Amino acid sequence: MQAVTRLFFLSCSFVLFSLWSTATWSQPAPSITLEMTLVADTNGMTGDECGTQAALTVGAGTDVEVCYTVTNTSQTTFELHDLVDSEFGSILFSFAFTLAPGASVWLTETVSASADTTFSGTWTAYTAGPSNVAADTDSATLQIQLAAQNVVPVPALSPYTLALLAGLLVLLAGFHLRQKKYLGSE
Repeated sequence: MQAVTRLFFLSCSFVLFSLWSTATWSQPAPSITLEMTLVADTNGMTGDECGTQAALTVGAGTDVEVCYTVTNTSQTTFELHDLVDSEFGSILFSFAFTLAPGASVWLTETVSASADTTFSGTWTAYTAGPSNVAADTDSATLQIQLAAQNVVPVPALSPYTLALLAGLLVLLAGFHLRQKKYLGSE
């Protein structure tokens, strides 16, 4: 926005001089911040809580809340909102909600963890028109913890046990060779 200031000095009905000046005034650009976090939904959360971690590791099948927190960091009041996520698609489209300067709001989506996933979200806030458009992008990473395998440990064998097993193998090999000889299949 450009403002023109005119200043006139009058004396005795005569214009002694006039001063023309041009001043430039600009309003700060509309801006928002988006923060995405994750939390394991182990207690049947109601969606009114956000996690604090941008990366989370859970077991397969665990319900996870993906939280999108937007904060208005400008002097513009936003009236409409869009939210798009790489995994969920369009979550909000022209959603009417007044977000005053300095205010924050969040929403959550729940997913059952089945594979390593990076959620990338873009929140766009604006006024009707659209005008005063502000957008921000963030991401959160979910990793699946591999289940522990049930492995039976093999006990260590003493030298005496190893010698006994070696002797048994020699006896079995000898028995096998004799059996072949008697059956005529040398």
